[in-house]
Amino acid sequence: AELPQIGDVRAAAIIKGRPYTQPTDILIVDGIGEGTLKAILEESLAKNKTGDIHIGNQLAEIKRMEAG
Repeated sequence: AELPQIGDVRAAAIIKGRPYTQPTDILIVDGIGEGTLKAILEESLAKNKTGDIHIGNQLAEIKRMEAG
């Protein structure tokens, strides 16, 4: 599956950084910022027909981080 704003180099860095315990852990990967994480989470939520609460909570956390 492809992720928004993620090319081959970043994908390799994400894989190398595994394991992650929560979605926000991916922010340690060089080139992954809050905007990229938000896009990934939004796409994941859109594809998840059950409305995953965990992803929704992570989106809320990103919005709080953006608000400062």
